[in-house]
Amino acid sequence: MFVPEIVKDNCCILVHNHDLTTRRSVDLAARFARARVAHGTINLSQTNSRIEIVFDVRGQKFNDTIEMLLSAEALGCASVTFFRD
Repeated sequence: MFVPEIVKDNCCILVHNHDLTTRRSVDLAARFARARVAHGTINLSQTNSRIEIVFDVRGQKFNDTIEMLLSAEALGCASVTFFRD
């Protein structure tokens, strides 16, 4: 079963609160996000097929490389947002 945190209009929003302070943790977060998007894509109807990811990174410091590794294109979703505060 696929259960997004938020469903708004035709969009499913996934909220991830992962540690992104090391390269290994970023790789694990990316693998998790890609798997969740793939699972959701299989289970969603055509009308609710847009998946967005929000990374809650409040209190964490990281560089632009991490944002590139966790981009919408890299994760296979419609958009990625980093919630900082």
